[in-house]
Amino acid sequence: MNDHIVVNVFLRGAMDGLSYLAPHGDSDYQQARPDLAIPTSAALPLDETFGLHPAASGLWDIWHTGEVAFIPASGSVDESRSHFDAMAIMEAGLGPGDLGISGWLGRYVAGSTSGDQLEAVAVGQMIPRSLLGFPTTIGLADLATFRLGSIRGQGVAADVGEAVRTQYQPGETELIAAQGVAAFGVLDTLETAGLTGSEMPEEFGDSTIGADLWQAAQLIEADLGVRVITVDFGGWDHHNALGTFESGPMHDHVESLSVALAGFWQRITEHHDRVSVVVMSEFGRRVQQNTSGGTDHGHGGVMTILGGGINGGIHGEWSGLGSDVLDRGDVPVLTDYRTVLAEVIDRRVGAAELLSDIFPGFAAEANDYLGVA
Repeated sequence: MNDHIVVNVFLRGAMDGLSYLAPHGDSDYQQARPDLAIPTSAALPLDETFGLHPAASGLWDIWHTGEVAFIPASGSVDESRSHFDAMAIMEAGLGPGDLGISGWLGRYVAGSTSGDQLEAVAVGQMIPRSLLGFPTTIGLADLATFRLGSIRGQGVAADVGEAVRTQYQPGETELIAAQGVAAFGVLDTLETAGLTGSEMPEEFGDSTIGADLWQAAQLIEADLGVRVITVDFGGWDHHNALGTFESGPMHDHVESLSVALAGFWQRITEHHDRVSVVVMSEFGRRVQQNTSGGTDHGHGGVMTILGGGINGGIHGEWSGLGSDVLDRGDVPVLTDYRTVLAEVIDRRVGAAELLSDIFPGFAAEANDYLGVA
C-alpha cells in the first residue's frame, strides 16, 4: 500500500463516447451519423482509427506526454439503459443488477483506512454511491464555504462554531457525537493548512467541473492524507440537438471537461506519479443518430485514465461498428470497467490484496489487465 490518490470523475447522463473518442476512420461511423460524426479533417488524431473531439485540445496535449489512456468499448456488462440503475450498478462495482449496500471506493478505503480525517472526499453537491461503506467520507462543495458561520437575530450575534463545538467532546463514542468531533477536526485541519478558499486559476476554465477539480487540486497539494476524491459532472444526456464538432452542447461539455482536466493536471505536476484520474460514465450512446439530431441510450462507452508513468495510448479491444459486431445497434462492452479499475488498484495503488473485497465475485486476474498501468 502506498500514498496513492484515486480521483474518480463520473460523467452523469451517459457521455457519447463516439463523439469524444471518435473512430473517424471508420466508414460505418460516418454513415451512421451523417450530421454528427466528427470528420477526419477536424479530429485530433491519436491513431489511424481514433481521434479526439476537436474541443478536447487540453487532453490532446496530455496525450503527447504519454500520461493519458483511453479505453473504448468499455463499461458495465449490465444491460440497463436506465441512468439511475446503471449509475448505481456501476458505482457499486458488483455484478449485473446487484446494488449491494456499499460502493467500490467505499470498500477500498474501509479496507485500508489509516484513520486520517480526510481519506475520502466527495467534491460537489453530494456523496456518490461509490463511497458508501466508508462512514467518515467528507462532502465538500467549496473550500471557501466549508465552515460554520454565524447567525444573527433580534440584535444578538452568536458564534455558531463555538456554540456547537461545546456539544461534542473528544473521546465521545455515541455516533452523532463522534461525527461532530470528526467534523470539527476536519475544519481545524483545513484551516491549519490554509485551505480556506481562493480564486480559481484561469486554466481551470469557468465550468462546474473546473471549480470542483480546483478544490481537488488544492487538497492534493496540501498533502493531508487524502486517498480518494470523487467529482461529478452532469448534463451529458444529449437526446436532442447534440450539435456539431464546431459548436453545441456536446462540444461545450467536452471543452469544459478537457480544459478542467488539463488545468488540474498542470496544477499537480509534482504529484503525477501518485495520482490516478479515472473518468467514466454510466453507459455510452447508440451508434445511429436519432431524428432529433442527438443520440439515444446505448451500451459501450469510453473510459479515460490519467497518471504519471502509465502506458498512455488506446487500450482494450475494438471490433469496429459494422452491423455484425454491434450489440443491438450499440457499441458492445468488450472491456468490463472493473478490469480497468482493478488494474489501477493493483498496479497503481498497490492494493492487490483488497481486490476480492472491492469487487466481490469478479475475477480480476492480472493476465486480463489491459497494460494501462
